[in-house]
Amino acid sequence: MKLFALLTVITGFAAASPIFLAFDSFPNALPGDTLTISGTLDNTSSDPVFINSDTLILDTLLSDDSMFLNNAPISLDSGQGSGSFQMFTVMIPVSTALGQYSGELHIVGGADGNAQLDVGSASFTVNVVPEPATLVLLAPALLLVFQERRRR
Repeated sequence: MKLFALLTVITGFAAASPIFLAFDSFPNALPGDTLTISGTLDNTSSDPVFINSDTLILDTLLSDDSMFLNNAPISLDSGQGSGSFQMFTVMIPVSTALGQYSGELHIVGGADGNAQLDVGSASFTVNVVPEPATLVLLAPALLLVFQERRRR
């Protein structure tokens, strides 16, 4: 059975966090596919913020955030946004069970290039669901089985 992965995004923002992180829309994916996740960073503080690192946490699924620092701006001035850029990838193995897989992306930085504060974060959920075409094929078969049982 083929599965689709659907990413649901819950953008996190705490009042003390100077960076607002928002993800772009997410495509559906089949097992074996790789999702490339893009988003934007906005400095909501009155001071410049350096982007020094990130931490990606994702249950069970494979991920790679090595592209984050290659694509993120070095710093954002007060009120400045980054524009959309590729942040990380999520790989959905063929054997992935149906269900929800939670993740978080934390942005690390601060007032200078050495700061290691959590300056922004966002949560997301990867929903692994059956492929719609599989359900379309399965529904008539289940209906026939049900009708056969009623006849007996």
